[in-house]
Amino acid sequence: MAAYPRVRCASGNALAAAITTAGILIVPGAADRTITVVGGWMRSNGNTVGGATSVNVSDSSSTNEVMVGTAASMTNTTILREGTSGMTCTKLGTALTKGDGLLLKGIDATVTTTTSVDYCVYYTVTGG
Repeated sequence: MAAYPRVRCASGNALAAAITTAGILIVPGAADRTITVVGGWMRSNGNTVGGATSVNVSDSSSTNEVMVGTAASMTNTTILREGTSGMTCTKLGTALTKGDGLLLKGIDATVTTTTSVDYCVYYTVTGG
């Protein structure tokens, strides 16, 4: 019987002021492991996202933008999922840089206007 990597979930709520261009580490990397994001969603709480042009999930070296939620589409309590308007997910199912973790970050500026952002990222880990 073949062994398949199990799907994991990184979920939480990040205060807007903490979602900077440097990002918040939501999944730590490991030198001998590779992360592949397979789905997820984001939701603004309190107002439409301001300041940043988008809220992104990327690998921790910031070379692969996996999920890109356009700020104007991140209105209060609207859930942006992969495949919906306002969410671009060009790297789903793509193995990211070995050893990298995952970041939640604001693009071009720190997130403002809203109170916080909920996130849920489904991923697998291989290697090790």
